[in-house]
Amino acid sequence: KDISHPNLIRVFDAESSDDGHVLVTMRYVQGVSLKRSIDSRAPIGEGFALREIEPLFLQLRDALIELHPSMVHGNLKPANIIIQPDFLKITDLGLAEFLPPETFARAQRGSDDAVYLAPEILSGSAPAPSADIFTVGRLLSMMLIGQAPDDASSVKFYAGDEEVDELIRSTYARATDQ
Repeated sequence: KDISHPNLIRVFDAESSDDGHVLVTMRYVQGVSLKRSIDSRAPIGEGFALREIEPLFLQLRDALIELHPSMVHGNLKPANIIIQPDFLKITDLGLAEFLPPETFARAQRGSDDAVYLAPEILSGSAPAPSADIFTVGRLLSMMLIGQAPDDASSVKFYAGDEEVDELIRSTYARATDQ
């Protein structure tokens, strides 16, 4: 599928072998993965400022708008988002589509990145756009509060502004029925 967007890595070729191996050839880009950026801040309890998050999520949104009519990423996670100065690139496009859903799910369940994947992906269902949207929510949570929480009342928000912190907390609580 020929998809071209400035925030999507260029995939040159993809094929799967009879024995289930997948080979995807894509453009190499330099930068820092979002995973590395999140991991470097976690030990010191530092989240991302809203001014840092907004441009990244606008680019992420635009990329998914372009991607979703043709395919689903299905394996969107911080390690697959490369941050360059003032720009991001989403990598590993289509990997989830090349493997049988149960095989992909089995490979992901034990990984540290499983927290970012939608429950339907981890249960072995085929990826859908809603799975990528779930991941965007998890990414936002990790960047704002340093964790993917199950309980908003135990979360320390990092926006640095009490009014913004309370707005985020109340929005999160409504969204998760807490």
